[in-house]
Amino acid sequence: MVRYEIAANHSNTKVRKILTCFSMLLLLGPVNSLTAQDNLAPPSSVREYIEPKQRANYDVLLIEFGNNKQLPIGFELQTLLALRHYPELRDTKINFIVNDVSIPILYNTPTRHLRSATTTTAR
Repeated sequence: MVRYEIAANHSNTKVRKILTCFSMLLLLGPVNSLTAQDNLAPPSSVREYIEPKQRANYDVLLIEFGNNKQLPIGFELQTLLALRHYPELRDTKINFIVNDVSIPILYNTPTRHLRSATTTTAR
């Protein structure tokens, strides 16, 4: 009985070593790949648009997405880039309106209203 347990333990270690090596190969993937980090990183949902590069595509964007659109002056390229993400609006008539909103960019709220009730003392 003892001999059988030793043999079972010996074969279990071999199986464990084989499974460990196999799982390491699966986790590491191709070792010679230089772009392994790029494959592991999730794609970013934020896109960066550089104006000079996109300015070169302006005529193509205008033909493709500018039909039936009244583009706001000064925001033509930005509007066309935004419309590119919504192909279902390609032939929809849209009149863009830009209003001057007189809200300050930085609005300071008094922080005394944000304190918790436990730290407030009565006077």
